[in-house]
Amino acid sequence: MTITRREFLFVLAGVTAGAVGVGVPVIFNLVEQIRLLPLPDAPAGPMSDAVRETMRAVTATIFINYPIDLNRYQQYFVFHAEKINGYGKLYEDFVAELDRTSSYTYSKRFVDCDEQERRSVLSPWLRTPVSREEQLVDGFRRGVFSLQVSEHILTEILTIFMNTDAWIAVGYKSWPGMPRGLDDYTKPLSST
Repeated sequence: MTITRREFLFVLAGVTAGAVGVGVPVIFNLVEQIRLLPLPDAPAGPMSDAVRETMRAVTATIFINYPIDLNRYQQYFVFHAEKINGYGKLYEDFVAELDRTSSYTYSKRFVDCDEQERRSVLSPWLRTPVSREEQLVDGFRRGVFSLQVSEHILTEILTIFMNTDAWIAVGYKSWPGMPRGLDDYTKPLSST
C-alpha cells in the first residue's frame, strides 16, 4: 500500500499535534516541580561565624551602590538558619561553593576578596531565571542547587531590599510599616 504525500503530511501533522499535546503538559509539570524546590533535609542549628561573615559579604556585594542596613539581613539569615530546617545547610553549601570558586580563581576565601573579585565570583549566581522555560533550562544546565540558591537565598535577599532599603534609596525617610512623622507636629513649619 502506497501513501500519498498529502496522506503522509496529514498523519505527520496528527502525530506532531499528539506529541505536543502530551509533551508540553509533562514539561510544564516538570518545570513546576523544579520551581517549588524544597530546602535540604537538615535540622536547624546555629550559624557559624564564617557563614555569617560570608552571607554578609554577599549582601554587601549585591547592593554595593546602595546604603543598606547589613544587620537586618544578617539577623534574617541567622533566624532562618536557627529556626527553619534546611536553611543552615543551604547557607553552608552556598558559602562552601563561593569559597571554592574564589579560592580556585583568586587563591583566597570569598570574604577576603575585594569588591571586584567578589562580584566576579557572585555574578554567575545572579543570573536568576524568570520564566518557566528559563527555570527548566537553568535547572538542566546548572543543577538543582543553583535553583535552590536562587529561590531561597538570592530572591529573599532581593525581597528584603525591595520591602525596606529600596524605599530609602528612592528618597523616603523609612519604609512602610515603620513609625515615622509621629513628632512632626511638634516641630515648626519649614519656610520652604
